[in-house]
Amino acid sequence: MEVSQVTNVMEFEAIAKKKLPKMIYDYFASGAEDEWTLKENRSAFSRILFRPRILIDVSNIDISTTILGFNVSMPIMIAPTGMLKMAHPEGEFAVARAASSASTIMTLSSLGNSSIEEVASTGPGLRFFQLYVYKDRNMVIKLVKRAEKAGYKAIALTVDTPWLGKREADIKNRFNMPPNLTFKNFEGMDIGKFDKIINADSGLSKYLAGFSDRSLSWKDIAWLKTITHLPILVKGVITAEDAKIAVQTGAAGIIVSNHGARQLDYVPATIMVLEEVVQAVQGKIPVFLDGGVRRGTDVFKALALGAAGIFVGRPIIWSLAADGEAGVRKALQMLREEFELTMALTGCRSLKEITRKHIAAPWDRAQITPSKSSSSVNTVCRSQIGEESDEYKFVLHDALDSSGNNTIHARAAREGFCSEVKNLSEVERKTSITINKRVDLGRTALYIAAEDDSLISHSSVPLPVEAFLERLDDLSMGYCSHFSSSFNSSPEIFLECMDTYLYINKAFRRHNSKNPFEQRTLYLHSVLTHRLGSASMLSLVYTEILKMLRLWGLLSFDVEIFFPHDSSSSPKGYIKQKSKESDQAHIMTTESLLVKILKELKDAFWPFQLDQNKSLFLRAAEAANCSRRSRNVNESASELASVKAAQHRLERGVWTSVRFGDMRRALSACERLILLNTDPKELRDYSVLLYHSGFYEESLHYLKLYQDTEKYSMEAKSSDSTSDLEKTAVDMLVIRLNLILMEDGWSNPPYARNFLHNSEPW
Repeated sequence: MEVSQVTNVMEFEAIAKKKLPKMIYDYFASGAEDEWTLKENRSAFSRILFRPRILIDVSNIDISTTILGFNVSMPIMIAPTGMLKMAHPEGEFAVARAASSASTIMTLSSLGNSSIEEVASTGPGLRFFQLYVYKDRNMVIKLVKRAEKAGYKAIALTVDTPWLGKREADIKNRFNMPPNLTFKNFEGMDIGKFDKIINADSGLSKYLAGFSDRSLSWKDIAWLKTITHLPILVKGVITAEDAKIAVQTGAAGIIVSNHGARQLDYVPATIMVLEEVVQAVQGKIPVFLDGGVRRGTDVFKALALGAAGIFVGRPIIWSLAADGEAGVRKALQMLREEFELTMALTGCRSLKEITRKHIAAPWDRAQITPSKSSSSVNTVCRSQIGEESDEYKFVLHDALDSSGNNTIHARAAREGFCSEVKNLSEVERKTSITINKRVDLGRTALYIAAEDDSLISHSSVPLPVEAFLERLDDLSMGYCSHFSSSFNSSPEIFLECMDTYLYINKAFRRHNSKNPFEQRTLYLHSVLTHRLGSASMLSLVYTEILKMLRLWGLLSFDVEIFFPHDSSSSPKGYIKQKSKESDQAHIMTTESLLVKILKELKDAFWPFQLDQNKSLFLRAAEAANCSRRSRNVNESASELASVKAAQHRLERGVWTSVRFGDMRRALSACERLILLNTDPKELRDYSVLLYHSGFYEESLHYLKLYQDTEKYSMEAKSSDSTSDLEKTAVDMLVIRLNLILMEDGWSNPPYARNFLHNSEPW
C-alpha cells in the first residue's frame, strides 16, 4: 500500500513496518508480557456504542476547545514518545511542525532525540514537556527550567514507571538505540548516550534502571510545584483513588494512561477506567485520555465519558515513519475529519453538546426492556462482578415508580453502589479492608444509606454523600492534629493512639448486638453523626482513617483490623507482622465487610420477625404457609397479637413499625446482595419477599435461578433438618407459584397493592 492509498490512521502501520528495521518496529509496536492490555486498549472502544440524536441542524460543526486555558483547534493532541528519530530522520522536528500546522499540542518526551530548545526552534506552537523524575534532582530542576525558558506550557509528569515493564520483544531483539542517536536533552551528562550493553536482554531497561528514581511518591509532586510555575499533569493514573490524591496534591490535570500497555499487563484499557477517574475528580481538574485512540469515533467516546481531550501516540509514530511530516499532518487531519463526521451524525455541533447520553457503555448499570408480565418496564441490572454477569430483573424501584413514588435519588444511589462494587475482582474480594484500593468502602456504605434514605423519606434532597465523606476525611485530619507525635513512635504506640482517638476523644462506641438493632447503628451517615455503630460500621470508620493516613505517607507499617465476633468488643488495629494464625478469623475482607453490612440491614428489616431461631427464608415461607410451623416455638400472646396487628396495618396500606420489618429496605438489601454475587441463597430470599409483595412471575424466576445453582444441588443432598425444611419450602413455593400463574385472571393480593400504591412511610 502507498501513502496516497491510506484511508485511516491504522493503515500507516503496515507501511511503517515495511520501512523500519524489525528491532525498531517491535520496540514501538510491542507491549508488556502477554500484551493483553495492548489489544484491550483498542478493542475496548468497540464495546461502546452510540446513541445518536437526529433532525438537528449540523450544518456548522465547531470542534475547537481550550486546554489548560490555551486555544486549540481540536481536542486531539500528540502524546510523548521517545526516540522518534528511530522512526524518521526528522523525528521530533517533523512532529512539532505538523502539530503546529494543525493548531494542536505536541508533548515532547524527555527521552527524545531532539532537545527542548531544538524543538522550540521549529517555530511557534503549543507544546508540553514530558518529565521523568531522576535520582539526580538537580537534573530534574535543569530540565524543568529549560522547558519554562523555551516556552513550553505544561509539565506532563510520568508516574507509572518506577520499574520498566517487561517488554519481551525488546528482550528477544536485545534492543539498543542506534549508535548515531542520543538523548539530546542530556548531552554532556552520563545519561546522554547509552552504549550497547553486551549480552543484556534490553539496553533500554538496563539504562533507565540506573537513572530512574524508584522512590518517587506523591510528595514529589508537591516538591515539583515548588520549582516551577508551569501546570503539572499527572500521566499514568487509572484509578479513582489515585485521581483523588492527584487533586489533593495540586495537580493541574490527569492523563489517564497505561503507558501504551508497555508497563503492567492486565490492567484495564484506559477508556474503561476513564469515567471512574472523571467522577473521582468531580470537575476540579481536567482529565485527558491516552491509549488506543485510532478513530474519530474513539475521540467522541472519550469526550462523552468526560475527557477534556485525548492524546495519540502510535498513530503519530507510524505516520511519521511512513511519510515524515506530511504523514503526521495527514494522520491528524484524518482524525479531525472523522471526529467532525461523528459529531454531525450524533447530532452534536460543539464539544459542549457531547454528553454521556450519546453513548451506551458495557458497564452501564441498567437498560430498559419490556416486562413479560405487564406493559410497564423493568430495569435490568447487569452485575459486573464475577466471571460472567447475569441479567436480574429487579422489582423495587419500578414498583415504587408505578405507585407514584419518586425513585430518582434511589436509582442514583444504586448506580453509585454498582459503580463501586464492579471493581470487586476475585483478588479484591479476598483483600483485607486495610489494603483494599479498588473499592471505596466509605463511599459504597454511604450509597447504601442514600438509597434506603430515599426509599422511606419524602425529602426532595438526596442524602449528601460527599458531605459525609468529608466528615470521614476530617476524622483523619483530626487524628493528625491530636496525635502527630505518634507518627515518629513505635507501631504499638501509634495503634494505642488510634484507639484513644476513636473511642475516647471522638467517643465512638459499639452498639450491643444482643439488643435489637437500632437503625442508626447500621448506616454510616448515622454512625458519623451519633457515634454509635455496629462492629461493621466501626471497622469501616477505623480502616478509612488508616487508609487516608497511608495515602498521606504517614503510616509506615502494615496494620490489620481485628473484627470482634462477640457482642460488645470494638474493632481495633494490630500489627500485621505480629499476627497469629487464630487472628485470621477476625480479618475482614472487602467482600465480607460489604456482605456483613448488607446482611445486618436485611436481618434488621426482614418483615417476618417471629421465631428468631429460624432462617429468614423459613420465617417468610411459614408466613406463606409453605413451611410447617415448629411445635416447640414459644410464642407469647403479646408477640402474636403484635404481629397480627402489624399484618392488619400492612393490609390497610399503613406502614408498620420497623420493629416488624420494612419491606422496601429488605428488598433493597436483597437486591444489593444479589449484585455482590456471593451466595445463591440471596436469590431464594429475594424470591419469597417478591411472593409476599404479589410479584409472582418474578418470584418464580428467582426461585428457578436459585434451583439452577450448583450450591442448591449440594444443599439438596445434605441431610440436616434446616436444609430439609428449606428445600421443602422452596418446592412448595414453586408449586404454588406455578398454580397461581396457571389461573386465568390472577391478580396481586390486596396487601401487595397497598404496598405498591401507598406512598406514606407512616
